[in-house]
Amino acid sequence: MIVKADAPSGPIPAGPSDVTVSLAADLTSVTLAWQVPSSVEVANYVIYRDGALFAVTPSGVTGYTDTTALPGTNTRYHVSLLDTSGAESNAASADPSMVRNMGQAGRVVRGQ
Repeated sequence: MIVKADAPSGPIPAGPSDVTVSLAADLTSVTLAWQVPSSVEVANYVIYRDGALFAVTPSGVTGYTDTTALPGTNTRYHVSLLDTSGAESNAASADPSMVRNMGQAGRVVRGQ
């Protein structure tokens, strides 16, 4: 989660859930997908890779493909959302069981 000096006060919005990762058959990209909370007016989704801000998508987009991940590397992905007031949710990560499957494919993609 990004902490900003001008962040709105108030409750933290519900974040994305059921974050999944899938590896392309040719091992050239990683695709993330997530579910949208029904109780939040989403402005953007924020994707973190290895703890750093990596990408921002608009509210209607519930997936992202990373074509820059390198084969054989350990990469962590988390997804949060910004609501329309500018508040950021806690970041959600992929199910760890998916990580083991990815590692067997030649690349490890971890959500935690």
